[in-house]
Amino acid sequence: MSRNLTLLPFEGFKESQFSHSILRLCGFSGGWLCCELHNKLEDLTTKAEENKQFVPNHFSTYISMENDESGCEDAHYGVTKRNSYGDPLVYIFVRDLLELEELHKEYYKYDGDFSIDKEKALGTMAYIKTLPENRRIALYWD
Repeated sequence: MSRNLTLLPFEGFKESQFSHSILRLCGFSGGWLCCELHNKLEDLTTKAEENKQFVPNHFSTYISMENDESGCEDAHYGVTKRNSYGDPLVYIFVRDLLELEELHKEYYKYDGDFSIDKEKALGTMAYIKTLPENRRIALYWD
């Protein structure tokens, strides 16, 4: 099964309840390294759930699928409380993600596909490295 992970970094201030960024980390489609990276990201998600690191009730993004007053059923800017599987959105910290940086690099080193997805994924990690380590990032699995 192939699953994708989208990162939604909270905006800069402490009380922030929104993300204007939509960053695709990678898709997981097979191979031992892919599975190892996927499992570590799933572990981060599980740990966040156990620690009750759920996004605030009014967390808003550009990938909301929640029906709003207008009845919109397509992705739009609005409250985003659940991922595409219906699970509550959780957040981790930049420092948690940086612990996986070497594994992430290794995954793309052996990937023979030099597609734009690879470039975007490596660019996403480079961007994450510029953020403060205590910045929250919501994890959206689809």
